Amino acid sequence: GADMRVEAADFGAVAEPLGDRTRVDVALRNVVITGMVRNDRGEPVADARVTTPDGALAATTGADGAFRLTGAADVAEVLVAGSGYAGASVPVSAARQVD
Repeated sequence: GADMRVEAADFGAVAEPLGDRTRVDVALRNVVITGMVRNDRGEPVADARVTTPDGALAATTGADGAFRLTGAADVAEVLVAGSGYAGASVPVSAARQVD
């Protein structure tokens, strides 16, 4: 039988066997987490490291404190560490954002 594979930027791939169906509904999941890392004064923290709890994925913030972590489908929190700052565990919102 034939399979259908759907991929889109910022979303994971989904493969679905077609069988005899003439209609297939596919739900894509966002696999990108974005956010900003700021200090207690609200200033951006450059070069902070943002990782998944298992350490499999990592990103580094830019000068503006922004980061983009790609491939994080089932991640509910990220770990943030910056030079001179205490590390923190931060929840990921339903919108796949961290602030």
